[in-house]
Amino acid sequence: MLPILITVKISDLLIRRDLSLKAVVCVENKGDSYMEYRLAGIDDIEDVFYLVKAAIVQMETNGIHQWDGIYPTKEDFITDIMNKSLYIADDNGKMAAIYVISNESDDAYNTVNWQYSNESA
Repeated sequence: MLPILITVKISDLLIRRDLSLKAVVCVENKGDSYMEYRLAGIDDIEDVFYLVKAAIVQMETNGIHQWDGIYPTKEDFITDIMNKSLYIADDNGKMAAIYVISNESDDAYNTVNWQYSNESA
């Protein structure tokens, strides 16, 4: 199926909505370069996991031992992709960052007195 795109320009930010995939892609214009924010697809999984492994090495180099051989796994990111919650930031076509937008969290966060409730998010 070919994508059905709607493009809106707001200042230097282009927002494209793919109606066929129900996905939003944002493109940030940085002069001659651009940053594109998009929903991850299953074909991105190898690049996603490569980026995560590189991040783990960098974090450990700086004494941050947050991630290990148990978490995160490739399956965790596949689940995020299937749930349509994993997003990618591409810098001129090269994956620069990944992030998840989700209401799910570890139980430890349930005891935090958040400024905004889930209902307002």
